[in-house]
Amino acid sequence: MGAGGEVAAINSAVSALRFLFAVTLGRRDPARSLVVTRFHRKLPDDLSVEEVARLAPVAAVA
Repeated sequence: MGAGGEVAAINSAVSALRFLFAVTLGRRDPARSLVVTRFHRKLPDDLSVEEVARLAPVAAVA
């Protein structure tokens, strides 16, 4: 599993804990201090010649 899957699993667990305490148990949520993690996708290092050729006409219009 990649880093994106791990982040999704952590966020899912945090959501479950928040629901458990707030809705099911009706208590103040100690999980509220847990933060939702973010996963930033890495951009490609470079583009192929074909990819640049496809992007150039679109960039000229924008």
